[in-house]
Amino acid sequence: MDKTTQLFWKKGIAETSLADIEKSTGVNKSSLYAEFADKDDIFVASLAHYVQTNGVFQVLTKMPLGRSNVIEFLKLGKSCAGQRGCFVVNSLRESAILPAKAKDFIQAHLKSVRSKLIVNIEAANYAGSAETCADLVLTFNAGLCLELNATKAPQDEKILAFIQALNL
Repeated sequence: MDKTTQLFWKKGIAETSLADIEKSTGVNKSSLYAEFADKDDIFVASLAHYVQTNGVFQVLTKMPLGRSNVIEFLKLGKSCAGQRGCFVVNSLRESAILPAKAKDFIQAHLKSVRSKLIVNIEAANYAGSAETCADLVLTFNAGLCLELNATKAPQDEKILAFIQALNL
């Protein structure tokens, strides 16, 4: 799954062929189809593998909960597994062609991340709506992740300025 995740992350679902997957993994087409129904299933399994290994949930459940976890969450996208930005966020660029099961997976993942952000924001004694703040953090994170595809500009100062602007 590491190899397919890297491949989809780099090329996207539209530009990744089954031949690319065979070449990258060393697994032939018949063996792939014995395990997965189609390329869409391999893509969703790659997303699931990424989510299980990218550290987001470890960061957002680290004690003590609060502001520092939100900052660390935003810093996670800088460089994951040699790629830029978050694989989940980067996949959203292809939302028009994503299979329904991938969209459902991404939606469920983002909902789970949002709920963990809310808990951290509440633990930070945020004065406003924790739900609205979590939505803003997710939107800002998506922007950072997409920006990383175009530039290697440092983001730590931008992240801290955003957190300060939220009064978090």
